[in-house]
Amino acid sequence: MNGPIRVGTVPDLISTVPFELGFTPRESIVVAALSARGRLLVTMRAGIDDLTSRIGGPIAAQIAATLSEAGTATAVAFAYTDAEPVAGGQIDNLAREAWRQLDDVLPVEMASTMVAQVGRTSFAELHGTTLGEVRSVSELTTSVLVAQHVAAGNAPAKSREDLGALPEVSARALEEAREAAAEIARSWARTTPGDLEDWYTHERDLWRDVLAAGGTADVDARTWGRLGETLQYGRMRDEVLALVVEKATGRFMGETYLECTTISSQLMLDPTGPRPDMAELTTCDKVLRTVAAHSTTGNAPALTLAAMGQWWAGTGAGAGVLLDQALAVDPSYRMATILSETLSKAVPPGWARANIDSQRQASTLRREPDRFLSIPDPADLFGMPIYEGDPIEAGNLLEDGVYRGTILDDMDDPDCVERAIVLRIHDGEVDIRDAPTTTTVPGASLPPSADLDSGLGL
Repeated sequence: MNGPIRVGTVPDLISTVPFELGFTPRESIVVAALSARGRLLVTMRAGIDDLTSRIGGPIAAQIAATLSEAGTATAVAFAYTDAEPVAGGQIDNLAREAWRQLDDVLPVEMASTMVAQVGRTSFAELHGTTLGEVRSVSELTTSVLVAQHVAAGNAPAKSREDLGALPEVSARALEEAREAAAEIARSWARTTPGDLEDWYTHERDLWRDVLAAGGTADVDARTWGRLGETLQYGRMRDEVLALVVEKATGRFMGETYLECTTISSQLMLDPTGPRPDMAELTTCDKVLRTVAAHSTTGNAPALTLAAMGQWWAGTGAGAGVLLDQALAVDPSYRMATILSETLSKAVPPGWARANIDSQRQASTLRREPDRFLSIPDPADLFGMPIYEGDPIEAGNLLEDGVYRGTILDDMDDPDCVERAIVLRIHDGEVDIRDAPTTTTVPGASLPPSADLDSGLGL
C-alpha cells in the first residue's frame, strides 16, 4: 500500500499483518516496527520453532539489526499459533520462549512488548502476562486499514507456501513446451559466433512482446517452452531481468548488453533509484511463473527472476518461497544462491533502503519536540483527563469531534509554557489550534465557528 500506515490499536496492527507479509502467518512471532510517531516501518516474521532451536540466536540477532536499521522506536510482537487463546489464561509457552529469545537481543533504547496471541479463528490481547477477551478474527476484516489495502488491490495468500504457486498446465501443454524448448536448444547449438548477436536480439524481442502483452491467453505452450529454454543462457537471463526493470520503471536500459545489465542492477540497488511500478511487476511476475510452470523438471532461472521481482517489490517472504523452489531444481544455481544470501541478511531493495535511511537520519539529526496534550473530561473538569499524551496519537484513541484542552509544545524546554488549545479530530487526523480568548475553561462547549465543526465534538 502506498504511503505511510498509521496504527493506533492492537486489532489495527493484527489486521494489517497479512497484507504487509503477503500471507497469513502460522506458528510464528511477528514483529511490527513502529516509529516514534506511530508509523508502521517494517513487519518481520520468524517461526516459533526456529527461534526456539539452535539457530534461534542468529535469527533473533538479524531481526534486531534490521529493526535498528529501520529506526524502530517500538517493537510490537504478536504470537500466531494453531492453539486458540483462552481468556484469563497465559500466552502459549513456546511462543513466550520464542519472543524472549528475540526480546533479549533488542537494543535497550527500543521499547518492546508482546501484545496478543492470534489463533486460526480467534485472538486475544495480552495484558501483562494474562490474555484478555477472546474475539473472532472475523472482526479484523472490517478495519479501515483492511479497506485501504483492498482498495489498493492487495490480497494476502492463505499461507506462506501459497506465495510460490504456479499456474496449472495440462500434460499436452507441457509436452508442446518441452518440444519447443528442445528446438531452441538445437538452434542455439547451430548458431555461429557471427550470428549469435542476431539470435539474442530475436529472442529478446520475443520476451519484450510477451511482457508487454502481460502473458495473455494468446501465448501458446510452444512459446512458453521457448522462452523458458532461452533463460538457460546467462546473457539472455540478464537481458530479461533488464526488460523487467525497464517495464517497472519506464526507463530505457541502454543499447548494449553491458549497459542493460549495469543500469538495471543500479536501479534495483541504488537508494536514489525509483520505486518500481507494482502493477507492472505483478505482470512480469505472472509471465515468469507461467514460464516456470511450462517445465516438467522446473526452471531455476525463471523462478529466480520471479524471486528477484518479489524482493524488489519488498515482499521478502514471496522471494524466499520462490528461491526455495529454484534451489530445489538446481542447488548450485549461482544467481539463486546470491539472492538467498541477500535475503538472509535482510538487505532491502534500493528504494526501500532510502526510506529506512531517511527515518534513521530524521531520528539522529533532528530532535522531535516531545509534546504533551491533556484533554479534561467535560463532565468532571477536576477528575481524570479523558486523554493525556502525544497529540498525534489522540487521533487514534479519541472519537471524531472537537475538544478543549492544553498542550505543552516541548516538555524538554524549561521555558516552554502550557497553552490552551482547541483540538479537532476527523477521520483520525488531528488539527490543533489556539483556543479562542473568549473563554479559558478547559472542556467547555465550543461556540459555533466557521473554522470548526462544533457539531462533531463534546
